[in-house]
Amino acid sequence: MTVNTTTAECNNITWNGVAGTPLFNSANASNTLNIFGSSVWQTGMLYQVAVTNYRSTNIGNILTSNDVKIQGNTTFSGIGGWILNDKFSSPANDLNFTNGNLNTNNQPLTLKNFGPLDKGTGARTLTLGNSIITVNRNWPISVMAVRQSL
Repeated sequence: MTVNTTTAECNNITWNGVAGTPLFNSANASNTLNIFGSSVWQTGMLYQVAVTNYRSTNIGNILTSNDVKIQGNTTFSGIGGWILNDKFSSPANDLNFTNGNLNTNNQPLTLKNFGPLDKGTGARTLTLGNSIITVNRNWPISVMAVRQSL
């Protein structure tokens, strides 16, 4: 399946039971998929959408990657909340967290860049737990942007 429009949108998206090696991609680098809910990717699929925006206004959205490597930038920009159900791997791309609540749920993350924590559009809460985060390039963070809850 190919995103061949400037912006494609869906509420929840689940890939399951597709034969072979499913490919979900975008026609060019400016194509965007806006997801207003949860996502589940099928084990073994190729995910090559240029930009994926999670834009929900609801809390409790679940992201399940099933070991699929995300090839494209991911942004959390809604005022809602997301919980990682398993590891998130996008080693050649960026994860931008500009709004809402992101709970890594003790899951590992591998990213090219993680940000911009100091330039978001709204209040953000990042809950890391015991997650191991591997950032291959930059994670711009300042001490003033981090609050620790006891």
